[in-house]
This record gives sequence, C-alpha cells and structure tokens, in this order.
Amino acid sequence: DAAHQRYNNTFLKVCNFLFLMAYDSRDHIRPITISQENIADTLGVGRNHVTKSLSRLRQEKIIRLRRCHIEIADIDRLADYCSLETVDNPFL
Repeated sequence: DAAHQRYNNTFLKVCNFLFLMAYDSRDHIRPITISQENIADTLGVGRNHVTKSLSRLRQEKIIRLRRCHIEIADIDRLADYCSLETVDNPFL
C-alpha cells in the first residue's frame, strides 16, 4: 500500500543520509548531531517515518541514539541498506 511504500522510500533516504553524514574517507565514522525533526526537514519526509526508520536501525543495533545524537555502531550493515550510488561514490 501507499503508506508502506512511503516508509520504504523514507527508510532508504534515512540510511543514505546517515551514511553520508557519518562517513569519513579515512575509515573513521563521525557521530552525527542532528534532531529527528531536522532529518525530516532535510529529506522532505514526515517525522513519523524518520522516527520509525531510526527505531528500526536502533533495534537492529546499527545505530545508537541519544537526544540529537546518532552514533553509527555498524557502518557495514548500514551500507547494506543504502543505495549503491551512495556507498560506491559517497562524495560525487
């Protein structure tokens, strides 16, 4: 259904966004300081879908969440959810 499609699209956007925000070409993963509201605004999606996406990633132990702070616990597993364009050429 349409709601499920919007969630899947948002999940991909959130994963790509987190990967790009955290990725450092020196194999160092930066923590991300941003609110869920700002992620939603940046991606042009509903905050409720961002919250669901982040909750799923937290449950899968891919990220750790604190207020306005996201730490990537497993960049490789996050990359598995990203589009190939994001992972293969993160800064093109």
